[in-house]
Amino acid sequence: MRLHFNWKMALFVVICLPITIAAGFWQLDRANEKKTMQAAHSALVGEKPIALERLAAAQWQDYRNVTARGHFIDKVILVDNQIYKGRFGYEVVQPLQLDNGNVLMVSRGWHLGSLDRRVLPDIEPITTAVTVAGYLYRPKPNRMTDHLAAAEGWPKVVQGANVENMYSALGIDGKMRVDFLLRLATDDGLILTPNWVVITMPPEKHLGYAFQWFAMAALLVVLFLYTSVSRRSSASNSTQKPS
Repeated sequence: MRLHFNWKMALFVVICLPITIAAGFWQLDRANEKKTMQAAHSALVGEKPIALERLAAAQWQDYRNVTARGHFIDKVILVDNQIYKGRFGYEVVQPLQLDNGNVLMVSRGWHLGSLDRRVLPDIEPITTAVTVAGYLYRPKPNRMTDHLAAAEGWPKVVQGANVENMYSALGIDGKMRVDFLLRLATDDGLILTPNWVVITMPPEKHLGYAFQWFAMAALLVVLFLYTSVSRRSSASNSTQKPS
């Protein structure tokens, strides 16, 4: 049986089918990325901390447990729009100048924010020499927030945990920058409220979304074939004369 070409449905399928297929493969890529993150975290989370200055080049990895010694710079950065247990707040970051002169951004955790966004939390900066412990983490790029400028004044409010933007706000020279963020260990006395999660969405959920997108793609194809056959059959029946 020859199919009757339905140009309207064909145009709809031509536009929507590539989108649904691409979305399905994107979700599969995200699932694989989350699995890689989980595996990296599981492999390193139980290891003994290594002094930052002793790290070999290959050991600079997300979730690597480290210790670092230096003194905090008297500046506080607040990462905006951090939700913890349904409450609005900020991620508190303070730069640590290491004994070798380099600067490492240290996340001290979450602090509750005010309903009045003009009122910023009063975070007392740490200025004494310290040895901190935690794990390295390099925040992923975020196209929605990375280009946004930091607010004026201190504490400095930024819209995303982009380490390079934080260094720029502080005027730290590029040669002195450590490209990772240090998230304090939960038993470190300098921590506020630990609110970090390894992944916000498990790989299984991404796989479920991928299945939905591929099912939608298949439905588009079936819908096109069904409407084409149906129209052809109707056209054939209308030309037949009653006996």
